Amino acid sequence: MLFEPTIDWLFSCIGHNANKQIFVKVYELYEQNEKKPIFLKSIIAYFPSEIVASATTAMMNSIKEHYPDIKDRLILIKELGLTLIRSPPKKNQPKLDFLNFGWEMMNKSNAPDQYMDCAIVLVEFAVKNLNSSSVNVFIKEIFHKF
Repeated sequence: MLFEPTIDWLFSCIGHNANKQIFVKVYELYEQNEKKPIFLKSIIAYFPSEIVASATTAMMNSIKEHYPDIKDRLILIKELGLTLIRSPPKKNQPKLDFLNFGWEMMNKSNAPDQYMDCAIVLVEFAVKNLNSSSVNVFIKEIFHKF
């Protein structure tokens, strides 16, 4: 997309050292306008990861509600996963919800490259946030898929 570097730069400037109030205002503006994956991806990527992590459920809901295309969903799940690796949600339920949502969406994909891009991030997230038996289940699912 031609405008992606510009949008990334804009959101990196807005998100740099932003506080929760700025995040909420930007997210409200995003919610009030036409949904484009690049906007949500940039919000997730460039706002402080602790703030994004506190909004994990809202991010997942936005992905579910506004992006029916599986390619867009996997790009956004991957970006959210990268952010959550840096700063995981404080409670366990959002962690499990994120992993379950990510695996559910991955299993709808028939594109191996998109699947694996997302799987790499979800496995790293699982390794850092779950026990080894859960990680083994995810790895078995990856092998089973291919």
